[in-house]
Amino acid sequence: TLEKDKSVEENLTKTLEETKEKLLTLAQENETKNNTEIQSLLATKSDLEGNLTAELEKKKTLEEENLKLKETLEKDKSVEENLTKTLEETEIKLATLAREKEEAKKLMAQKAEKERLAKEKEKAEKLAIQKAEEEKLAKLAKEKGEAEEKKLLDTFSLTKVEFKYNSMQLTTTSKRLLDNVAKVMSENLHYHYNIQGHTDNRGKDEYNLKLSAKRARKVKEYLVSKGVDNSILTTEGLGSLQPIASNDTKEGRLLNRRVVFEIIK
Repeated sequence: TLEKDKSVEENLTKTLEETKEKLLTLAQENETKNNTEIQSLLATKSDLEGNLTAELEKKKTLEEENLKLKETLEKDKSVEENLTKTLEETEIKLATLAREKEEAKKLMAQKAEKERLAKEKEKAEKLAIQKAEEEKLAKLAKEKGEAEEKKLLDTFSLTKVEFKYNSMQLTTTSKRLLDNVAKVMSENLHYHYNIQGHTDNRGKDEYNLKLSAKRARKVKEYLVSKGVDNSILTTEGLGSLQPIASNDTKEGRLLNRRVVFEIIK
């Protein structure tokens, strides 16, 4: 536009100069020329000068607008540069935050894994301790059970409840032995006990079976009277079927007339 205005200005200036020259020539050649024509040329000159002035004003306005546009462009360029810089800084910050977040996530994962391993280790240690305690308790229980069983066996092996021939009456010695048996049984209620009655071989087998059963029941009655739980006791009469000594001697027959105890777990 400025170039175009410049061309118009040049044309107007040239035309004006040519007009001036024509006027000067006309004035020189014919000073008496028609006043109307001169006035017409003067009017044309005036119009051309007015047009030139208008074009100059327009040019000035365009230059001012161009300057403002240039300033606006410079300002926009500065804003764009600032925005670009801010965007780059923001991207750097976001990348840094993402990296820090990833590192924090990794650290949290490592911490969680460490805690998990620590818990598993602690759990394993507790289980190991618990297993060791259980094994220890089992061993102690086994040893205790074995000790109790040994005590029972020792007690019952030393307890020979004997009867006189053809009798169910407990002797003073037998009662003293049964008192000790009652105490041991009361301390070991998790066992059951089978009381077995035996006789020597004198008399009929049927009679001996009944007699041995009565002797076993007699022992049970005495033990219950001493506080032993009736439910852990059973009785059995075996007659002369299981002798422990010869029935050919008085001493042997005395040993065979007995009541013994069988431990049932």
